[in-house]
Amino acid sequence: MKNKSLEKSIIAAKYKINYLLGQGGIATTYAAENLETKEQVAIKVLSLGNLNNWKNLELFEREAKILAQLNHAAIPQYIDYFQEDTEDTRNFYLVQQLASGKPLSEWIDRKWRPEETEVKELAIQLLEILVYLQQLTPPIIHRDIKPQNIIRQADGTVFLVDFGAVQDVDHHTVTGGSTVVGTFGYMAPEQFRGKASLGTDLYGLGTTLLYLLTRQEPDRLPQKNLKINFRSYVYLEKDFANWLDKIIEPAAEDRLTSAEEALAVLKGEKKLTFLGIKKNQSKKARRGAIASVTKRKSQLIIEIPGAWNYSSSCQFIVSLVTTYNLIWLLIFVIVIKSGLLQIAGFNLLLLGLIPLFCFLLGLGTLVYFYQLAFLNLKIKLDEKFLRVEKSAKLLNYRNLSHKEHINNLKRVRITHIGEPIFKNIWTTCSVETAYIIVHFGLFLSRKEQQWLVTEILNFSDFILLAE
Repeated sequence: MKNKSLEKSIIAAKYKINYLLGQGGIATTYAAENLETKEQVAIKVLSLGNLNNWKNLELFEREAKILAQLNHAAIPQYIDYFQEDTEDTRNFYLVQQLASGKPLSEWIDRKWRPEETEVKELAIQLLEILVYLQQLTPPIIHRDIKPQNIIRQADGTVFLVDFGAVQDVDHHTVTGGSTVVGTFGYMAPEQFRGKASLGTDLYGLGTTLLYLLTRQEPDRLPQKNLKINFRSYVYLEKDFANWLDKIIEPAAEDRLTSAEEALAVLKGEKKLTFLGIKKNQSKKARRGAIASVTKRKSQLIIEIPGAWNYSSSCQFIVSLVTTYNLIWLLIFVIVIKSGLLQIAGFNLLLLGLIPLFCFLLGLGTLVYFYQLAFLNLKIKLDEKFLRVEKSAKLLNYRNLSHKEHINNLKRVRITHIGEPIFKNIWTTCSVETAYIIVHFGLFLSRKEQQWLVTEILNFSDFILLAE
């Protein structure tokens, strides 16, 4: 059932509908005017009577929730979200600033023929938007990058619109999966399985750029081994062609890992490397990285040395906690040696128990930080199991602290710890299974934590979750 046209009507005694902007699968978007401020806005309308799946309403509400959190010049500003009852249905309204310009698809229809340099400049703008979205906590994945959702002004400035397919970390688990959304031809292959990762939007960006360069829908271009073979269709400068090839890889693990990395490569700040590795093994280590990642055909190994070797923060905390425990232990020994406890009296008994209690309280913290400081951590994932090993070479110590079937893996994310005091200071990587949560990488940089989590997600084909 089609949405009833609202053109020329007044919504909520505040917004005057001017004309239709677009008709989607479940919602209709209009250009309107705020009668109070005279501001031009875009109103997206979802009618309850047109719903054939409650998931669509959830997606619509999620879009409003996420847009309200965004603040970027290239993303039309969220203004309002409300609902209104009519005689025969209930309508939901999402109001944003109106992005002036035309969709890329309309520019192409109007015979716009962008040069390669223009396409690269447009790609840089879009990547900067994606970098912003991916650096949020939690990261945001648009999941529907396509020409119709990119508005271009005459001066070349672009806006990213229609966050109806957007996914944040609060709406994905391995067991539950996520809704299959996107547009055929522009969707990354993993989206057909309800999956998404940071590289998913890169695929949509790449296919959009191909549409601009070839003026053909991506699914009409020739393919080889399930990958779009655009080189026979359009001539591009070598570095740009290699970069484009890398972001449209059908396998998520073969793409560039994030918009930040893709932007650095496109700007020439980082070289695009095609790993000269054996067919079934590769070892990755970022420049200046503490951890190392080893990939085999069906195995991922992450190794992190004890934090005492590289983190001054760890050294300070371990020293502080050690000193704290020694002080309370010394006080307890002094109380015992003084003979005060031999004198009858409840108050004096407490005097002896207080330092003992404080010592035992600090002992648990000390053991935790000693493990982080002096034990090397190895996380192994393969087709069947997740294994966590801890070792110390000097002590000839090695322990398989946890082993669990890979199907029990629920989510992988970056979490904040130390609430409420240190919530914005301390973050750690976490792998959550059906039975435990494994935290690691507390003293690594945020970028390195992001890298490690992304490697696990790409290996497991799961979405990044964070709090």
